[in-house]
Amino acid sequence: MCLYQALCWCKEQIEAGRRDVIELKSHMMTIIEQQGGQIDYIEIVDAEILEPCQEFNGRILIALAVYFGNTRLIDNLLLDLK
Repeated sequence: MCLYQALCWCKEQIEAGRRDVIELKSHMMTIIEQQGGQIDYIEIVDAEILEPCQEFNGRILIALAVYFGNTRLIDNLLLDLK
């Protein structure tokens, strides 16, 4: 549940105009770590080339992988900012 919560929070923030990737990722980490997750990665990338976002337009992928104990969970959310 906290993975989806973190992804939705980030989506809402980007749609509201926030563009500080470090701040966005940091808050997502806090949401997940408060529930006992250990972050493997959180990335916000251009969905076409899978490179870190230089500009926030077009299709953006927010992706993460998190460990809960020995279990690794992955999830992502695709945004279309056109």
